[in-house]
Amino acid sequence: LLNQIRADHSNNQYDELSALQYTRDRQMKSLLSGMIPTEKELNARLRMLRCRERGDEPCVVTRLGLDEEDPFLTERWHYGSDRLEVALRNFFGGDQPNMLVHVAVVSQDEVRVLCYPTGGEMLDAEKVESFICEVTRQVENYMGLRMKVLDVQSIPGLSVFAREMSAY
Repeated sequence: LLNQIRADHSNNQYDELSALQYTRDRQMKSLLSGMIPTEKELNARLRMLRCRERGDEPCVVTRLGLDEEDPFLTERWHYGSDRLEVALRNFFGGDQPNMLVHVAVVSQDEVRVLCYPTGGEMLDAEKVESFICEVTRQVENYMGLRMKVLDVQSIPGLSVFAREMSAY
């Protein structure tokens, strides 16, 4: 963890809180991509990074489709998936009323958005879908990138993404 926090990720000035947030974002991308092998390791990483998320809290995950032939991706965007993920994270915002939002570009044609409850109540999948649709419209209007909602699903917890249990 100390190596990750102290790593020089760019030429920008990083303080430790920014570096820790960057590491948390990378952790969530690994999680949403199914790269964490066990629920035990997931919980250890969440505790180590002082994440607010817990592995057993119900949340909502959305799969968004990207068209590989989209002119935005083929002609205008030349920065790679990591920069696209940062741009989308800026649109979706990390802290929303009653939820944390995590964005991960998991492949060249799929983005996953995890909405995690913070208000003590379960998230309503329909409200989450409405939020996601509104943000995707904003992305299309501002950037010209079209994304379509493939799936919105309530899940029992982050542990469903651990490889040993993964249905994703």
